[in-house]
Amino acid sequence: MNVSCYIAELIFRIDNQKNPPLIRFEKQIRLLEAGSEKEAYQLALIAASKELDKHQDRFPYQWEFAGIELLHLTDHPEAVKEGCLPIAHPTNVQEYMYHLRQRNASLQSKLALSA
Repeated sequence: MNVSCYIAELIFRIDNQKNPPLIRFEKQIRLLEAGSEKEAYQLALIAASKELDKHQDRFPYQWEFAGIELLHLTDHPEAVKEGCLPIAHPTNVQEYMYHLRQRNASLQSKLALSA
């Protein structure tokens, strides 16, 4: 059987039982080696279950698996293992760069204000 690499984005909901209105979400990205998309999906569910086990009984936080946001076959597993995720080629490069620069400027501004 041919093994492929998949990127899975696991989403967890975290409730603070001492502060009920405080809810946050955590996204975890996993690299999975599987023979099919179905197998990758099953491996993602197993990874989510293991993550929940790690956070069990950590009062006041209650972890819940919210779902899989993305399950994507990747042709670049070496890049993913090194921490680089290839992205799709944008149809409008100028617009993509403009928004990327805006997000970076906003982040830099936010970090400068908090320092």
